[in-house]
Amino acid sequence: MDKDINKEVTEVENQEKVQKNNPNDFHYFPPKNYARSKIDPMFSSTTKKATQLYTTTEIETMLKNPYSQYDKLQKASDYLLYNNSHYSNIVDYFANIMAFDYVVYPNSITEKKVTVNNRLRETAKIISKIGVKEMYPHILKQAILYGESYWYDLTDS
Repeated sequence: MDKDINKEVTEVENQEKVQKNNPNDFHYFPPKNYARSKIDPMFSSTTKKATQLYTTTEIETMLKNPYSQYDKLQKASDYLLYNNSHYSNIVDYFANIMAFDYVVYPNSITEKKVTVNNRLRETAKIISKIGVKEMYPHILKQAILYGESYWYDLTDS
């Protein structure tokens, strides 16, 4: 524990020495474990590349066998999304073209009318908590861009 505190103190002292020696230069020293997590690491090697160029022949060969080349096609989609405004506008258009309106109705009324109404209200509450109109355009955009979309419910029950 004392070693960790000593390391932190020496890092702060080093930063102060650099700032005193060069008062006009601004040096930024991020902390050792800044923004690192197992869920979404900020400094990981899995960042999306939007700088790789693709030729039409490369894309044609990828499209001939999309099941084995899906990862390359997803990277090409990222490249187009970040570098081609027409592509990003089309993706946004198709992701938001649907209204995502919904109607809740009972399949059959075999019980009391009050019970059916209560179940309809409970169902409507659950659907409103999901946020269909807010979330589904994002889900659809991910599906259009990558051909797949995975979403998890992280709420407590």
